Order: sequence, then structure tokens, then C-alpha cells
Amino acid sequence: MSKKLFEIWDLKEIIASRKKLGLKVGLVQGSFDIFHLGHFKLLKLASTNVDILVVGVESDKSVRVYQKLFNEVSTREELVGSLSFVDYTFIKTREYLSDGQKDIYDELKPDIFIYGKDFFLDDSTLRKLVSKHGIELLKLSINNTERITKNSIQEKIFNEIMSLE
Repeated sequence: MSKKLFEIWDLKEIIASRKKLGLKVGLVQGSFDIFHLGHFKLLKLASTNVDILVVGVESDKSVRVYQKLFNEVSTREELVGSLSFVDYTFIKTREYLSDGQKDIYDELKPDIFIYGKDFFLDDSTLRKLVSKHGIELLKLSINNTERITKNSIQEKIFNEIMSLE
């Protein structure tokens, strides 16, 4: 685990103190499984839109709800936390999923939620979730990454293995 990893309740206080200083806090969340150039570019670009970038890395349990998991949360968080432009990370547990009991946006109260084209919620659902907290939405389009996804990487590896047989 990286030195940037905090529990939600600690991060909540850190974010509040940074906002009191007038700093703009942005939140990005995702599984970041099979970390690739698209993830890197999204986080890098996100960091240029805020003073403090907080990244929620989904727990193993929450990722397994919708996809096969390749890397454990400790590995995924350490990779994301190693990026110089990421300020803080946290593990987003199942209870903070969009249909869960707790609202991550209300808990952390970032100024802006930043996401990419592959985010698991559609724009209108996401807008409903964050608008009640006065959180700005920013959807980033990353150039030259249309073909770079976890699924495309998996498919390429599978095809390479099959061609060896």
C-alpha cells in the first residue's frame, strides 16, 4: 500500500481542511485493474483541473460484482498512489457503490468529480448523484486511447496465446 492511502474518515477531514484553504479538490474513482495508458492519461489530465487529486480504488469485492479481477486492491492502489500527480487514495468498498447505503460524494464532498468514457454509470445517473451536493462533473476525453481498455488488452493477450498453439 502507498503512503498516500487513507481511510475515508481521515480523508474526509483532510479534504475539508484543504478546501478551507481555498484549494479545489477533485475525485476520480475506478478499478484500475490492468492499469494502462488510458488510466495514466485520465489521472494526469484530471490533476491539471484541480489542486488536490483524490483517487478511489474500488475494493476487490466491489470489482468482482461487474468484472473479473486480475490484480488485488493493494497492487492497484500502490500503482495509482505511486503517481506523482495523485495526492491521496482510498479503497472504495462495496458499501459505497452507486446503489449502496452510503454516498461517497456526501462523505468526501469534493468540488469536482472527474471521470472518463468507460465509467460504469451513465452521465444522467451520475449527474443526479452529484448534483444534490453541488459537485461539478467533468467528463474527460483522452486522445489516442479509444482502443486501450482492459477488455482490449485481455483480448489481445488471449489472441496471442491462441496463436502460439
